[in-house]
Amino acid sequence: MRIAHVSTFDSFIRANHVLATSLLPHQVTSRHHVMLVRDGQVTREQILGILGEEPASVLSMEETFSEVMEGGYDWIILSAENTSCRRFFDLLSKHQAAARPRVATIYPGILFRHHVDGLSARMPADLVILNSSNDQRLYRRLLEAVGGSSDNSFNLGPVTALGAKTKPAEGRNKVVFFDQPSVPRTVGEKAYIFRELLKLADRHPELEFCVKLRVTPRQMTLHKGGQDALGVFEACNASASGRRLTLVDGSSRDVIANACLCLSVSSTALIEAIAFGCPAAAITDFGIDEEYGVSFFLGSGITRSFSALDPYDPPVVNPEWIADNLGEPNLRIPCLMEELVRAGNAPAENVAVFPAYGSREFFEHACAEHGLRRALERHYRKPKGSRLRKFSKFLKNRIRFLG
Repeated sequence: MRIAHVSTFDSFIRANHVLATSLLPHQVTSRHHVMLVRDGQVTREQILGILGEEPASVLSMEETFSEVMEGGYDWIILSAENTSCRRFFDLLSKHQAAARPRVATIYPGILFRHHVDGLSARMPADLVILNSSNDQRLYRRLLEAVGGSSDNSFNLGPVTALGAKTKPAEGRNKVVFFDQPSVPRTVGEKAYIFRELLKLADRHPELEFCVKLRVTPRQMTLHKGGQDALGVFEACNASASGRRLTLVDGSSRDVIANACLCLSVSSTALIEAIAFGCPAAAITDFGIDEEYGVSFFLGSGITRSFSALDPYDPPVVNPEWIADNLGEPNLRIPCLMEELVRAGNAPAENVAVFPAYGSREFFEHACAEHGLRRALERHYRKPKGSRLRKFSKFLKNRIRFLG
């Protein structure tokens, strides 16, 4: 079986790489295609850091689409954000071919914002690969609501947990906080995190407290804003009167392998830590809501405030929550291969983006007002001047922190 792994931003490339690695033992030939959808989307160094020496095509969406359609592939695994999914399936809906590769979609991490929107953006796929039984139940309700004729979902579990093997955390002395680009959003909130970590470091001098930044100033990611974290980290460290925090580099898996406790607000790294058997905690100091994603961990047993954290009494994950939100993705890979073979042998159907993307009548209206691409990107939902307001808010936060 020949599979094209089509991805956009760095986390999406990483997820597709993890899946491709898990499929290799099953007589699968894979090739990666990085689909460019935004200026400064991903750097060459980031691609090489994820894929290594694996050959990868790096082209625009239209060029990537033509390449994978004509490349003799059996399947395309699309790992992309909602807007790019809608644009890709719009292209596919207009592609007339007697035989075409089937298309499956995956997620790069946990879902907490725009959950239903993400599911509907992927609905036109031949196979929608989902993270959990909870997601599959929601997807089936969505299918029913829009009048979907057949269930095209498959519950694999989080792709990022593939290949994980549980290892005891005894003998390790690193407590690692995993930063996120836009969670929390403001410089002041990020500074709060680093200062609380410094307090913990002072209380536990026998442990090493580390920070894993999501991006550095020269790296790019889907969610903007993470490049500020390094400056905030350095400022907080420089003003500390006691111990200092340490920056750690490398893949999240390598970092988790050396940690005795993993912390974050809502990073997918917490899921990886759980899969690897490392204690983890989702920080609740900013509240529990969908905006910052801590709501995903409701019922998990790992939600904690900084003041309640005890590295020697770490949270214990609720096994029922694991069953609903994590499952056993490694054990599901053979089932996924069976589904790819079964669906691949069935006659290819024409791809329809309606009613998943709303009514045809409104979409035609939006296209007439804004053009096809802007309609697919839903620019009509953005109030005039919203970019200026966001920039003004960013400047105010910077001035408040620096001044």
